Amino acid sequence: EVKAAVGGVTAIQGSPPVTRAFPGWMLRNVEKEDFGHGQSIFQSVLVATGAQLDANAKRLADGKAFIYHLAEGIDPVLRSEFELLDDHGCVQDGLIGIHSTALADDDYARWKRQGGGAIVWSPLSNLWLYGGTTDVVSARKHGLRVCLGSDWTPSGTRNVLGELKVAQRWNRTALDNAFDPEELVEMVTANPGKTLARPWGAPVGQLVEGGLADLACFTAVHDDPWKTVLAATERNVQLVVVGGRAVYGNRSLLVRAGAKSPESITVGGIRRAIVMDL
Repeated sequence: EVKAAVGGVTAIQGSPPVTRAFPGWMLRNVEKEDFGHGQSIFQSVLVATGAQLDANAKRLADGKAFIYHLAEGIDPVLRSEFELLDDHGCVQDGLIGIHSTALADDDYARWKRQGGGAIVWSPLSNLWLYGGTTDVVSARKHGLRVCLGSDWTPSGTRNVLGELKVAQRWNRTALDNAFDPEELVEMVTANPGKTLARPWGAPVGQLVEGGLADLACFTAVHDDPWKTVLAATERNVQLVVVGGRAVYGNRSLLVRAGAKSPESITVGGIRRAIVMDL
C-alpha cells in the first residue's frame, strides 16, 4: 500500500486474504470494499471451474463485478478461456479482464455486444514476459473501457505512475499515438472509476458531486495537466487522499488536511510523510 500511495494511487486490487479482523486499510482494497450491501467485487487469478463461473454469472447479473485473469499470454489457444466465460454467461458488463492479451478483435466485438466491460492493461509485464501485449486499440474501438494496472512486483512497475510511462512509450512507438494524453490518464482515473462505480453504486475516479473523495495532487511540471500526470514521478506527488482522509504527501498539506501524527519518510530524496494511524 505504501509503494502504491507514493505514486499517487488511491485503490489497489489483489491484496492477500486475512484470517482475522484487520484494523483498516491505507488505500482502497478493491475487492474488500463494502458500501453497506456486502461484497460487490469478486476475483480469480486461476482459471475458474464451470461451477465457479456459473456463480459469478449470477453475481454479474445482480450488478456485481468479476475480476478475472483472462487469456494471459500471446498463444491464440488462450482464447478458449474467453469461450468458456461466454459459455457460462460471464461475458457481460461487470466482467473485468486482467491482461486479455490473447484476445482478438472478434472477441472484443462480441464482449461489447453482450454488454461491454473493462480490461486491465499491464504493458511492461506483458512485454517482458510474453513479448506482446493487449490490443488496446481494438478494445477501445469496440467500446470496452481500458484501465491500466502495474501487475505484480517481479515483472511490473512499482505503481501505475510508472506504468503510465510504459503505456505512453508504447503508445508512441507501437500504436502511432492512438491515445492522446487525456485518454492515457483516464486509464488510471475515469475508466477504472466508471468500472467500479457499477458494483459500488458510487461515483469514483472523477471530480463530481457525490463522488468518493479519492484524490491525488501533483506538482505542475507541464502547462497541460494531462501531460503533468504522464511526466510526474514520485517526487512530484504532493498529496494523496482516500475517502476524504489524507494518507500521504507533503507534511504541511497532510496537517492542513487534518491528518494526525504523520510519520516522516523519504521518497526519491524528497521528504514526505505518511499516515499509518488507521
